[in-house]
Amino acid sequence: MNTQHLLSEVLSRYGSVEEFCSRLRDSLDDTVELPLTPPEPETGGRHRRYDPA
Repeated sequence: MNTQHLLSEVLSRYGSVEEFCSRLRDSLDDTVELPLTPPEPETGGRHRRYDPA
């Protein structure tokens, strides 16, 4: 798709580039932010030292 075709599509659907950008911004503003929690400490792993009981 070339630039002229994309611009033509935007103008035919939204009327202006500003309206397209406004709707795009509105759709991106509906994101949900999750609370940041520290990662769980690793228990073991591939390089853990083997200590026989």
